[in-house]
Amino acid sequence: LEVHANATSIPHDDIPELLLRYCNKKVRDIIEGTSHWTTRNWSAARKYLLKLYGSNDETPVYTPEGLRLWVAKHAEQGKFNRIQDIDRYYRVFTAQSNQLRKGRPKILEPEVNILFYRGIPTPNRTKVKRRLPEVNTTTDDPPELETIFEILRKQFKVHDLDNITVDVSDFASDSEDGEEDEEDEEEETPA
Repeated sequence: LEVHANATSIPHDDIPELLLRYCNKKVRDIIEGTSHWTTRNWSAARKYLLKLYGSNDETPVYTPEGLRLWVAKHAEQGKFNRIQDIDRYYRVFTAQSNQLRKGRPKILEPEVNILFYRGIPTPNRTKVKRRLPEVNTTTDDPPELETIFEILRKQFKVHDLDNITVDVSDFASDSEDGEEDEEDEEEETPA
């Protein structure tokens, strides 16, 4: 913030008053009632913000055991009702597993692949396993994470037979010529 204030020649002690305009409502409700925002003291306001939100900047510490526990919990409690659920699972899993593979790896690639598969909720996992080549259905030669991810995403493609989010009646017509029968029209007309 100081860099932007300097670039626009705004005194630092004016930052608190200006900052409130750009905070979302939840943050504004927390900070605007404190004296830090009325005394025009950026140094005190900055320290207060760091006290409230500084932990958000800390890098989380991931462990293989923590990932295993999260995977087991997700398999039990997670749900894939939309493609966005699958994408969110992929992002969270990847963020955690990538941290464990950096530098000196704390977890090896085959276990990452197995854990990704095991974190899939059971109904979806069954569908994934049916689409895997037989050779990739054991822990000796698990499928790659990206392969599993693509199979999961295909379940939610509009024209996939396993996609239960598509209403089949959208594809059916009431009669062969595509026009409704007169009797049907009379029944649908409100009295």
